[in-house]
Amino acid sequence: MQKVAEYLERFLTADRFYKDKSSFRLKPSEFDFIEPQVGQQQPLSRDSGVWVCLWMIESHQCTNFDLEVSDATRMTSALNLVTYEYNQIGDMISERAVHYWT
Repeated sequence: MQKVAEYLERFLTADRFYKDKSSFRLKPSEFDFIEPQVGQQQPLSRDSGVWVCLWMIESHQCTNFDLEVSDATRMTSALNLVTYEYNQIGDMISERAVHYWT
């Protein structure tokens, strides 16, 4: 975040972004960064997408972001993506999955 702040600061201090050269200039590099207390995925995990899907599904029900991704969560998310009515090829995928597993 510090590198992003320094990068932005180069733009925010440039005169061409202001009509008046005496305008107040933000200095993002001097901001205090506070990491929110939210659920974190395990090191080397590839569950970011699953966590975001879970959050999108559950965010309207609560304000707790300490969501845990498990094998059951991954399977539920995959099944929802395949079987919900908005998936136009869901039936074909289901048939192929049954064929593959039998």
